[in-house]
Amino acid sequence: GCSNVENLPEIWEPMEHLKFLSLSQTAVTELPSSICNLKYLESLELARCSRFSKFPEILKPMEHLVSLCLEGTAVEMLPSSIGNLNRLQYLNLCFCKQLKDVPISIYSLTNLKRLKFNGCWRLEKLPSTLCFRSLEELELSWSGILEIPASIKQASRLSKLNLCWCDQLQSIPELPVLCNVEAQGCTSLKIVSSSRTALTQGWDKPNYRFKGFTSCPKLDNNARSNICLLYTSPSPRD
Repeated sequence: GCSNVENLPEIWEPMEHLKFLSLSQTAVTELPSSICNLKYLESLELARCSRFSKFPEILKPMEHLVSLCLEGTAVEMLPSSIGNLNRLQYLNLCFCKQLKDVPISIYSLTNLKRLKFNGCWRLEKLPSTLCFRSLEELELSWSGILEIPASIKQASRLSKLNLCWCDQLQSIPELPVLCNVEAQGCTSLKIVSSSRTALTQGWDKPNYRFKGFTSCPKLDNNARSNICLLYTSPSPRD
């Protein structure tokens, strides 16, 4: 197998037929910055490369890359040049247990639809101006997240927010209409800011739910009342 591969050589040619590159479960520790010369690459996978600790600077746009998987790597931060992955739709950082920081340039990923931080227990916050216009799914379960930026309300296409077992999270701000939330096991959660009106606006839409607040013992009375409303009141479609 290739499990002993540690280095990728410098890349000087675009390799126009190379669309998919997987280095998953190898011993690779870093990528050359010349990776951006693979301008036709659509998917890059480094899942479970436990020694991979530094993602390179992206020196020029990679206009075809739509999927990047860094799950289970040792990366501590993303480069500010991450915005040069301007066609990226899927970014998987699950179980990057050393990840501490996310650069504000991540919001330059204007085509991003799915963003996963599950198990990033050292990640305590996202940049304050959360302005993903295309984001549909945000996964933060089992992370160290302390707060969700209030600007998340501007992520108008967000349909799924997973906060399960974020045991340091104390509040959830007002969210986009039709955002499905799951937050069981948030043992420090006290405040859910979405109003009754906001919570019920999606009742007449298919697949709408605002649920999963079991094992959240510190919820204040207002939050409990609003959440209970969703279980006790009939849908407008009834």
